[in-house]
Amino acid sequence: MMLARVFKYAAIAFALLASGQAHGQTLPKYALLAADFVTYTTGYQTLRASGNVEIIFGDINLKATSLEYDQQNDFITVTGPLVLKDGDTLTFVADYAKLSTDLQEGILTGARMVLDQQLQIAANEIKRVQGRYIQLTKAAVSSCTVSILRPVPLWQIRSKQVVHDQEKKQLTFEGAQFLVGNVPIIYLPRLRLPDPSVKRLTGFLVPRYQISSTLGTGILIPYFITIGDHADITLTPMITTTNSRTLQFAYRQRFHNGALNFDGAVSSDRLTSAPYRAYFFGDASFTFANGTQAKFKTQLVSDRSYLTQYDISSLGRMHSNISVFRVQRQSLFATDISGYHSLSSAVSNATIPFLLGDIYLRKRWSPAAIGGQIGLTAQANALFRRSTTDGAAGRDVARTSAAVDWTRQWIRPGGLVINATGVLRTDHYNVFDDSAFAAPITRASGVGAVTFSLPLAKRTAKATHILQPTAQVIWSPASSTTVPNEDSVQVNFENTNLFSLNRFSGTDMIEAGLRANLGVAYSRYSGNGWIIGASVGQVFRTAATGQFGVLTGLSGVRSGTVSTMSFYLPTKFKLENRMVTGSGLSLLKNETRLRFKTKKIDVSTAFTWLAMGAASNPTANRSELAIDAFFDLRRNWSGSASFQYDVVAAAPENAEVTLTYSNECIKVDLSLSRRFVSSTNVTPSTGVGLTVELAGFGSVREDARKRRCVNF
Repeated sequence: MMLARVFKYAAIAFALLASGQAHGQTLPKYALLAADFVTYTTGYQTLRASGNVEIIFGDINLKATSLEYDQQNDFITVTGPLVLKDGDTLTFVADYAKLSTDLQEGILTGARMVLDQQLQIAANEIKRVQGRYIQLTKAAVSSCTVSILRPVPLWQIRSKQVVHDQEKKQLTFEGAQFLVGNVPIIYLPRLRLPDPSVKRLTGFLVPRYQISSTLGTGILIPYFITIGDHADITLTPMITTTNSRTLQFAYRQRFHNGALNFDGAVSSDRLTSAPYRAYFFGDASFTFANGTQAKFKTQLVSDRSYLTQYDISSLGRMHSNISVFRVQRQSLFATDISGYHSLSSAVSNATIPFLLGDIYLRKRWSPAAIGGQIGLTAQANALFRRSTTDGAAGRDVARTSAAVDWTRQWIRPGGLVINATGVLRTDHYNVFDDSAFAAPITRASGVGAVTFSLPLAKRTAKATHILQPTAQVIWSPASSTTVPNEDSVQVNFENTNLFSLNRFSGTDMIEAGLRANLGVAYSRYSGNGWIIGASVGQVFRTAATGQFGVLTGLSGVRSGTVSTMSFYLPTKFKLENRMVTGSGLSLLKNETRLRFKTKKIDVSTAFTWLAMGAASNPTANRSELAIDAFFDLRRNWSGSASFQYDVVAAAPENAEVTLTYSNECIKVDLSLSRRFVSSTNVTPSTGVGLTVELAGFGSVREDARKRRCVNF
C-alpha cells in the first residue's frame, strides 16, 4: 500500500484520539498506522489492518499480525503474536489483546510483561487500567533466562495476582510463593517489591546470614527508610544464638554542597558484664561558595573489644576531629581540632594526648626584585593529656610558630638545574605539668640548602633511558635550646625524604649540622610498554649529631643506604621494592610489593620487614606477609582471598575466603574468615557469612545494590 493511503486510513481510524494525560505525559492527537493491507467499512465504522501491522502513538509502539478498530464502540482488537512497547522500560508480548484507542487500557491474554529488560512476568491475563495499573492474573515472575535447555528458571515467584503501579513503580503480589527450580521454599500472603527502575524505596533489604565462633549464628534483616529525595536511614536488627541482640543504624543525607553520614550499633550480650555496648561513627563534609571546606569526623565506642568481636572494624585508635580549610593559589588556611582514644590495653589513655588543636596559615609571593618565591607561615597548636602527673606523662604543651622561607630555581646551559632554599623560623613554647620546662621557651632556627640535579636522557630504537643524579648540600645550626619533643618521636628514612630539609616527622626536633644528600635515579621506558626504575641514595655529615638512633639508618657520619627498584607493565604487572640498609649492609627496613593481573586473576602481595631490636633480640623485629587475590574461576563463578602472616612469630594473623556465584538473575556470596591473633581485648574467632541477592528488583547498578528492598 502506498504511504499516502496509510496516512489516510490512519486519520480516519484514529481521529477520535484527542489529547489527554497518561503517566504524566501529554498524548498526541493522532496515531500513525502502517500495514500491508488496510480496509475500512463505512457502514460498520470498522477498520481492519493485516500484515506487519504497526501503530506509533507517542512513546507507545504496537506491532501485531492483524488488528480491527471498532470506531462505534471505540476499542481495538489485536491478534498476535503482538508486541506492545510503552517507553523504554515496559514491554508486553501476547497472543491476543483488546485495547482502548489510546492503548492505555485493555486486556491481553497469553501474555508476558518485561520490565526494564530485566524482569519478566508471564500471566494468563494482563489488564491495563487507567494507564497506571497493570493487573496480572496467575503470574510467574523471574529475571532468569528460560530456554529449551533450561525450561525452568533458577528461581521464580508465582502469584495469584500481581499489580504493577507504574506511578509508584511497585509490584504487589497476592498469595505469592517463592520457588527455587520447581521446589516451593516459602509462602507469603502479601509481598511488595520495587520494579527494576527503582533506586530508593522504603522496605526490607537483602537479609544476611553469619556464623561467628564468638557470637554464634545470626541473621541480619536491614530495613531501609527513605526520608525525602536526599536522606535515608537503614535499621538492621540482628539476633544470634548466643542471645546477642543488636540494632545497627546508618543515616545518610546529601546537600547541594556536601554530605552527612552516621552509622552505629547498640548491643546487649553476655560477652562482658556491661548491660549495653555500642559504637557511633560519623562524618560530614561541606564546600562553601568562597572555596572554604569544612569536615567533621567522630568515632566513639563503649569498650576496647566491641568493634573486633562484632567484626565492625579493626581500628586500634578512635579519632574524632573537625577541620576548616581554604586553599587558594597564593595562600592556605587550615584549622583542626582532634581527639584520640586508644583501644589497646598496652596504651594508657591518661598519658597520651587526647585533645589536639592546630591553626595554620601560609602565604607566598613572587618578588621580581630577588626572584623566586617567598613564603610566610604562622602556626599555633596545643595538646592536652588527662593525667596531671609531673613530667612527660602529664605534660600539656602550647606552641606558636612563625617562619619565612625563600626558594629559587635556575636552569643552566647543559641542563643543570640549581635550586636554592632558605628558611628562618621561631617557636615559642608554654609547657604545663612538667617542672623540667617551668618557664616559657623561645627557640630560633634556620636552614639553608642548595640542590644540583642533571637530568640526562637517551633515546634508542627500543627504549628511552633517563638518568638523574642529584646532590644537595644543607646546613642548619644546632640549637642549644631544649624543647619538649611531642611530634618528632618517630623518624622514617626512605627515598621519598632523601632530599628533605628535616627528616623528623614534626617540627619539635630540627635536623642539625652540615650534610650532603646524594642520590641517583634511573628509568627505562621500552617500546613494548615495560618501565624499569631504580634509585639509590645516602647522607654524609661532617660530624655525627647524635640525633638519630642506629635503627633509623641516619646515625653517624655516613647514613645507611636507601634504594628502590621497580618493574612495571601497565595494568598487568608491577613489582616494587624499597630498602634501607645500615653499616655492613645490615638490613634495617624492606618493603616488597608485587601485583599480577590478567582477565582471570588479580593477585597482590606485600612483604614488609622492619628492624625493631638489636641483633641479639631478633624477636623484637616486625615482619608481615599480606596477600590479596581475586579469581574469575569459570563462567558465573568468582572468588577472592586475603591472608596476613606474621613472619617473625611464624603464625598467621587473619585470613578470609569468599566464593561468589552470579548470573543474570541471582548473586550468592559465601564467605569464611578467621582471626588467629589474640590479645587482652579479643580472642581468635571464625566467621561465616551468606548473602543471596535476586536481580530484577530495584536498580541493578553496583552502587545501588544495597538499596534493593522487599516489603512484607
